[in-house]
Amino acid sequence: MSSIANRIFPRRRTLLGGTIYKDAEKWECSVFDISEMGVRVRTDCDLEIGDSVEIKIAKINDFREAKIVWKSNNHLGLNFILPIDMKNTEVAELFRPINT
Repeated sequence: MSSIANRIFPRRRTLLGGTIYKDAEKWECSVFDISEMGVRVRTDCDLEIGDSVEIKIAKINDFREAKIVWKSNNHLGLNFILPIDMKNTEVAELFRPINT
């Protein structure tokens, strides 16, 4: 995992449901954080670093291709093949600062 200071794209903590697909298999997952270029998920699967997958993030109905770039216990880091379009209002809402 790269350190937070080295990240190019800011991440937003989330707790969203999702599904990971590879070939004919699928696994439910929890999306813990998201950026324009990737997500961190928790899932029970037998996938490995370097595997290409598709992920659907339920709340924003976003479906995209990704590659597994790191794995630690039941957590996976996925890099999107194409970045999130920040002009998509549903997705962009995730990155809006939370008023406290």
